[in-house]
Amino acid sequence: MNDFYKLPRVLQWLLALLLLVSGFFPALALIELGYDHPIAYLLFFFYIPIGQFSFAPFFTLCGCLQVLFSHAAGIHAIQYPDRFTQWG
Repeated sequence: MNDFYKLPRVLQWLLALLLLVSGFFPALALIELGYDHPIAYLLFFFYIPIGQFSFAPFFTLCGCLQVLFSHAAGIHAIQYPDRFTQWG
């Protein structure tokens, strides 16, 4: 587990909310830029890792995201744990 989750719970929530809010601003900026210049929507490919980095602590604290190694397998493993036991 990351050292972030060893911090006091209140500090975890404050930092997670700060990251969550700061992760929305680049998305809003890209959407606004895309209204005038549709080619700017291609920048979302660069935004996706930034968004995942900024949203993951919040959703982990909420209990929505429990496995960070692989999002596709991790989300399905949470919903259907018996289907992914063969992977180890």
